Amino acid sequence: MTTGVGEVRRLGLADGSALAVDARSSLHVDVARGGRREVAMEAGRALFRVTHDAAHPFQVVAGAVTITDVGTVFEVTRDEEAGTVDVIVSEGAVRVATPQGARLLVAGQRARFAARGPLPAARAVDSATLARTLGWTEGRLDLDGETLGEAMAEMNRHNQLQIALATPALAGEPLYGAFRLNDPTAFAQAVAASVGARTRQTADGLVIER
Repeated sequence: MTTGVGEVRRLGLADGSALAVDARSSLHVDVARGGRREVAMEAGRALFRVTHDAAHPFQVVAGAVTITDVGTVFEVTRDEEAGTVDVIVSEGAVRVATPQGARLLVAGQRARFAARGPLPAARAVDSATLARTLGWTEGRLDLDGETLGEAMAEMNRHNQLQIALATPALAGEPLYGAFRLNDPTAFAQAVAASVGARTRQTADGLVIER
């Protein structure tokens, strides 16, 4: 399945598991009750709520990285351009296998795995950060120090109306607050005001500039 700009889809699977698939994501689901359970993630982000079945492990394959469920809720983001796979565990645990080795992540931990390089250490994630990270499943963009560049990328993933920066130095500005993912105009106007800039409408979208 493939999701378009601004399209977040929820999918119930034959084994009782469920997926929330973010905009601009592509994955192939091969899941059957009492049989094979595998999701091949080509790009994008998805949240998995997995029904545990020890005899038939649930696996998410993202390139060279394979995430195996141990009865849990977890999010996987595959960034093809950066060559990374980010895994965040909300409940339970997962085992992440890579060419460099394997790492067990438990609830409240995250790690970013690269196609090359050493196996990353697990990092603790508090409950507030977990809630903010999963805000996209409810149509929210919750920011607590993330940069304008990061926030713009998230807004552009979810909207046809694209936001651009005419002043590149603004990309590193930290942002705080909560926004609706489906309202890029309100986001751009609020952000511009907070960083001492302005917004300008163009034929291609919105531009933030000083």
